[in-house]
Amino acid sequence: MWAENDLHPGVPCLQSYSEPTDGKVYGMYHGTSPQSAEQIMKTGFKQSASSMLGRGVYLSRDLNKASRYPLELPEHQRVVIRKLLSQTSCVISKLQ
Repeated sequence: MWAENDLHPGVPCLQSYSEPTDGKVYGMYHGTSPQSAEQIMKTGFKQSASSMLGRGVYLSRDLNKASRYPLELPEHQRVVIRKLLSQTSCVISKLQ
């Protein structure tokens, strides 16, 4: 693992009030444990079977928010992965 400054000036930051634009690259963050981060770097993200918001992989545009996860780990055992996303997507939920 390595330490890194946040985004360099060339990577746009998607603010909470901003709408994503197709074709742009955005930095998103995922809080995890060092062991899980190593596994993610080897094999990529895997959807959780069930989590706080249901099945999926959770990313945040807020570095500080991502750094608070996983909730059950002490702060000194948490790491954050930055993932650059080049396409926009949305969450669709189905009410039953």
